[in-house]
Amino acid sequence: QKQMIETARRYQVPVIVATEMLQSMVDSTRPTRAEASDVANAVYDGADCVMLSGETASGKHPVLACGMMARIVTEAETSPYYSFQPSPTPKEGSSIAEAISRNAVDIAHEIGARIIVALTESGRTARLVSKARPRVPVIAFSPSERTRRQLALYWGVASHPIDPITDADGMAEQINGHVQSRAYASPGDRMVIVYGSPIGVQGSTNTIRVRVVG
Repeated sequence: QKQMIETARRYQVPVIVATEMLQSMVDSTRPTRAEASDVANAVYDGADCVMLSGETASGKHPVLACGMMARIVTEAETSPYYSFQPSPTPKEGSSIAEAISRNAVDIAHEIGARIIVALTESGRTARLVSKARPRVPVIAFSPSERTRRQLALYWGVASHPIDPITDADGMAEQINGHVQSRAYASPGDRMVIVYGSPIGVQGSTNTIRVRVVG
C-alpha cells in the first residue's frame, strides 16, 4: 500500500484507499480497532481519499459509518505521527509549473497565508499545489465543471466555479470576493494565488501573487 501510494503521488494520480475499511459497521455501530488503524494508516501514508462501499450501500448504519470515517481521518490528521510530506519529484526533474507550485507552498508557509488559491483551467495547477502537501487549504477556481469535479478527489483541495477571466487584476478582485463570501479568509488575511499568464491558457502556470484579503 505504501509503495503504491507513493508511486501514484509521484505522478499526480489521485490515490483512493477503499474496500471493507469499516466492514464491521455493516452490522455494528462501531468499527474494530484494526479497521480504525487501517483508515488512520491510509491517512499517514498520504492517500488522497478513503472510501466506504458496502458500509453505506447495504449496511445498517450508513450515517454512523460516514461519521466514524470522518472522525478517524480528522484525528489522524491532527496526530503528531502525521506529517505533511510532499510527493517525491520525478527523476526527470521539475517543470516550471511544478517549481512554481512548490514555491507557492513555501511562500504561503513563510508569510503565514491563510489559503493558497489556484486558478486553473485543466486542474493541473491545483494538483501540483496539492502534491506539495501545504499546511493550509488549497482553493481551486475553475470555469470548467469537469475540472472542479475531478479536483474533489485530490488532497486538501476545495473547488469552486469562477467566471471566465482575461486579466490579472480582474482575477484578483473576483477571487477576493469569493474567498470572503465562502468564509475561507477574512479581511487582513494573506493569500497566495497561483496561475498562468496569459490567463486562461492551459499549461501556462508561471506566476505567484501574494494578496491581502479585503
